[in-house]
Amino acid sequence: MIRELRARHRAVFAVLAVGLPIGLGFALASRGSVPPISPGSPGPIEAAAGVPSGTPEVDTRARAGDVELRVRMWRPEADGAVALELRAARDLELPDVLVYWADSDQARELPPNAVLLGPLAGTRARCWRLPRRAPGVAGRLYLYSLGHQELAASLELPR
Repeated sequence: MIRELRARHRAVFAVLAVGLPIGLGFALASRGSVPPISPGSPGPIEAAAGVPSGTPEVDTRARAGDVELRVRMWRPEADGAVALELRAARDLELPDVLVYWADSDQARELPPNAVLLGPLAGTRARCWRLPRRAPGVAGRLYLYSLGHQELAASLELPR
């Protein structure tokens, strides 16, 4: 009986040794491509840079559901990007909250042209560089709960 089991295990491992690399190759080949990050696209502010120096141009409070958020924005930098800081007064109590920005005024759904800024969790301040924008266009922040697959809140940014 043990000899039969050993023969069966040897055959199974031989099939896995050939099949798993082939399956992994097909899985990697069928993945969608990740769009490259262009130099003008927004992204998190590097930890070394920290929060921009100087007095923020906008320092306001907004509500996302029953949680108060502090929104601070600095003057556009030389490349036209605006620095944004977002801090929640307490945890949002939502799973995997992602922050998006768009120059849209749709308040009830995430627009297709929204740009992902990054995650928002806990009460730690998060800083991002918003994309270049046209004069007079403030845009809107969208807080999207990935765990619930729904828009948690939408905040209009001051001009």
